[in-house]
Amino acid sequence: MKNTISIEGMHCASCVGRIEKAVSALPGLKKINVDLLGKTAQVEFDENILEVSTLSHEIQKLGFSSSVTPIETAVHLNPQGGHLKISLVFSFIFFIPLMLLAMPDIFHGLDFIDFKIRFLIQFVLCTLILLISGKRFLGGLFRFFFRLQADMDSLIGLGVFSAYLYSSTVFFQSLRHPAVPLHALSLYFESAAGVTCFVLLGTYLESLAKAKTQTALLKLSQLQIPQARLLQGDREQWVAVEELRVGDEVLIKPGETIPADGEVIKGLSEVDESMRSGEPLPLEKTKGDKVWVGCRNGNGFLRIKILKVASESSLSQMMAWVKEAFASKAPVAKLADKVSAIFVPLVLFLALTVFSTWYWFFHKPLSVALLHFVSILVVACPCALGLATPTALVVGMGRAALAGILFKSGQALESLSKINAFLFDKTGTLTQGHPLLQKVILAPACPWDRDKLVQIAASIEQASEHRLAEAFGQAAQQKKMDLLPLEQFRSFPGKGLMAALEGENFYLGNEAFLIEQGLEISLLLKDQLKDFSDSSSICLYLASSKGSLAVFILQDLVKKDARLLLQSLILKNYEVGILSGDRLENTKEVAVDLGVTQVYAGQKPEDKLHIIQQWKKSYGWVAMVGDGLNDAPALAASDLGISFSSGTEIAREAAEVVLIRPSMMALWEAILFSKKTLQVIRQNLFWAFIYNLLLIPLASGFLDCWIPFHLTPMGASLAMVFSSLSVVLNSLRLRKMKI
Repeated sequence: MKNTISIEGMHCASCVGRIEKAVSALPGLKKINVDLLGKTAQVEFDENILEVSTLSHEIQKLGFSSSVTPIETAVHLNPQGGHLKISLVFSFIFFIPLMLLAMPDIFHGLDFIDFKIRFLIQFVLCTLILLISGKRFLGGLFRFFFRLQADMDSLIGLGVFSAYLYSSTVFFQSLRHPAVPLHALSLYFESAAGVTCFVLLGTYLESLAKAKTQTALLKLSQLQIPQARLLQGDREQWVAVEELRVGDEVLIKPGETIPADGEVIKGLSEVDESMRSGEPLPLEKTKGDKVWVGCRNGNGFLRIKILKVASESSLSQMMAWVKEAFASKAPVAKLADKVSAIFVPLVLFLALTVFSTWYWFFHKPLSVALLHFVSILVVACPCALGLATPTALVVGMGRAALAGILFKSGQALESLSKINAFLFDKTGTLTQGHPLLQKVILAPACPWDRDKLVQIAASIEQASEHRLAEAFGQAAQQKKMDLLPLEQFRSFPGKGLMAALEGENFYLGNEAFLIEQGLEISLLLKDQLKDFSDSSSICLYLASSKGSLAVFILQDLVKKDARLLLQSLILKNYEVGILSGDRLENTKEVAVDLGVTQVYAGQKPEDKLHIIQQWKKSYGWVAMVGDGLNDAPALAASDLGISFSSGTEIAREAAEVVLIRPSMMALWEAILFSKKTLQVIRQNLFWAFIYNLLLIPLASGFLDCWIPFHLTPMGASLAMVFSSLSVVLNSLRLRKMKI
């Protein structure tokens, strides 16, 4: 069973690590992925052993608030919340006067206030800020001391309240023992309050930026309209989209959005399907055409029959894949989480070492040691490290989703960047997957033109269930032909069809069928077939009782951009091969056309697995691209399975990358998206590590003899905010990625 658990109170990768570690120990849990950005956890568990309420309770025991929602529930895209904004405004209202009072050398206008009153006001303002706006840091401090759980809030809480307690103690002792003048005291109320304010500011700005990382899901959710016009006879009635059922008929007026996947039963219009296929021009839709939820109707009226309810529509499936992908982790993200989990106790140890060195080894005043202790705790918080990978993954996968490329997980996106070799199925992947009528050759003295012959053939095939019937039906539809009524029909399996139309008998089938019926085929007609004698062409003869009339040439054509894709891969030194269950002659012909030299034909599903294993040994990381039922095992066995949305449901489920756009070049774009996203992740991790490597020594004060500058706690908090924001903003560049 799968569920989504909403979690509030997570602030860093350490929170993620603690939740995953605690919940993973529960019996019956199969999988958990905690999403720091979306504030959710995707869990998969055995409902006979484990209850979802137990999972939620275990998370609450760690100090987080949680609630259970179905996996289909939309992701919340406003993670900052009003309470954070209120806390931020409140803290700065009190922090500004506190700063003015704490810096008399800069703000001379307040010199008239006595130092005792000045410090007392600072104490009161700082106390209010910490109690109201710093509650989360108090919680972190509680978890550290009473549960021995350290995270970002624990580090900041320890630093902030150390400065606060030190300043409060020194101030009140000076009131009882006024041996030291008040103006000579080193108090850090402004540092404790400043760190609180700036960390809250950074969290708020991060939340605004992180909300933008999930714009892909927001745009997808906005495609689903809430209501539709249900037709009951000639009466229209507005109903909620969730109430529509398979078989219902709805009316789509000009400019309206399609409410559900369906089939046009009446009307003519152009429909914008760019969100689904990437096709920039609207496509004409008439009776018998499929339409998809979220696509926008043009200037005509359409009456459609619902084929899928809202929860099972193509849009719902896309949103489910995107949400699950957002909650998943790439291996590089899991590594960053582990590093962050180790980093927090390491920082605490380092801060205590610096404090001890200054206070006991160098015999510096307690205030100096405390200053460096607080600065290290604040500046070394692994916020940027925790955000480095999830922000880039979410933005990259979201940008790809808007381009019609769905990565089902962060691991899939990372894996695509490592692929060295691609194996392609032939039928339906490199080719159209179904024969199309390419040419009509008329027999000498044929009494009709090509259009009439196509109409006759399509009319005969309308009663057939053979796969070639669709080719004739499509040809007639393109020319907007009305099919002729059948007066008589008979099928000869594997040979052909016989039908009576307009008072005359017609025969449609292979050469052997016509000979069997005692019909003579024109020699001139046979001579014209020499150019189509290759094995991939299908030749069907049409004859009447008087003799042969024409021959129809049908071919399963290679997709128009398949050659461009494969040649692009070969030029970039990828190994490329065709792995097909079709006959060797057909497969070789396609391979020659596409410029591919490695061909495996006539392969059963179990044979494909063996070839994939061979390729893994020879080339390393191998991707399988296929769309059929028989491709599912190979898709699952490869390092990365890639399928098309037009493929079978089993193939789509087995694949880890689904190409919504029908263009073959969508795969090339997916590779570029993958590489660019991984590049941004590496940049983020590099700068997150460099930031800590450079600023921790600066905050320690050990470089003072070479650099006449060290970080104060407030400066450290600003640096921490900048590092986190820089990571998020660098990731957001992927939203503008051009391929």
